[in-house]
Amino acid sequence: MHSCPICQTDLVGRSLESATRHVESHWTIDLTQDSTPAPAQPARTLSHIYDALSVQVAGMLPPQRIWLCAPHVECTSSTRRDRHWTCGYRNTQTLLSALIPQDPQLAARLQRCVPTIRQLQQALELAWRQGHDPVGASQLGHRVVNTQKWIGPTEVYCILQALQVNAQLIDFHRPTGSQGSHPALVRFVERYYTGQLPILPHHGESALALLNSPCLTTPLHDTTLPIQWTNLPPLYWQHAGHSRVIIGVEYVNTAATHLLVYDPEVPIERYHQSLTAADALLALVRVPIAQLAAHQQYQLLMVWSDADPPSPSAVSGDLRGFRLCRVP
Repeated sequence: MHSCPICQTDLVGRSLESATRHVESHWTIDLTQDSTPAPAQPARTLSHIYDALSVQVAGMLPPQRIWLCAPHVECTSSTRRDRHWTCGYRNTQTLLSALIPQDPQLAARLQRCVPTIRQLQQALELAWRQGHDPVGASQLGHRVVNTQKWIGPTEVYCILQALQVNAQLIDFHRPTGSQGSHPALVRFVERYYTGQLPILPHHGESALALLNSPCLTTPLHDTTLPIQWTNLPPLYWQHAGHSRVIIGVEYVNTAATHLLVYDPEVPIERYHQSLTAADALLALVRVPIAQLAAHQQYQLLMVWSDADPPSPSAVSGDLRGFRLCRVP
């Protein structure tokens, strides 16, 4: 071996073992270096949101219900300096904060710390070198480390593959209701948070019929409580130009369901201030179903640990292609 195929360092005179170690060093993620962008704004676990919402829902009448993701999730926000390009990374950090306490092997690999943006960028480049998403890698020039390149759900999926995290993409590529509405997306979120998600295809097939079919299982969580924690990670939620995380769902009645959403580009101070008033907090995180008509297409990304899959379809495996289903 005369030179490193990655960085072109001259390896002449080195032993085979030394040269191999050098090349393999490019295929690891450096967990010792900090991110170039500023650290995320101080995160709040969702237990604070639960405390605020408990005041609001105390007067709710059946069938109104709220289901939330795991309370230990740390929602991270962008800073003023990096707000225009880091939403994908911040939402990925939020997803990983949900999984690390639930997955001892992942926690050990990540040294029990949520990766910085630079480390996530390293993971993305590692995934590309491993053969994931060659089209996306080419579009981004095979390089994102120390850049401000925007990433979307396919890049987040690749990052998670490099970190050996289970994930599936769900592409809602056009409206499924009248006037540009997306009832199938809302139905998916409802079934996810109530533990009634069907077995999903993952080779690009449509999941619409499954989502429209009657639930064959009873809810896994108590339906008598007005507000209910789950142990689930939030859902990564993408539309044109921006991504957020769906931290829960509010069921009002058969005609009204609201997504509960955390936006990393909303200044963290607004969330902190709203914690003192439940109605202000709900106004900040609530997305009524009618608002979904603002976009033609959405993508969800679902993650899980091996110990706690969301449905029987959640199987492990090292896939070079995307685990993907479409709606409709």
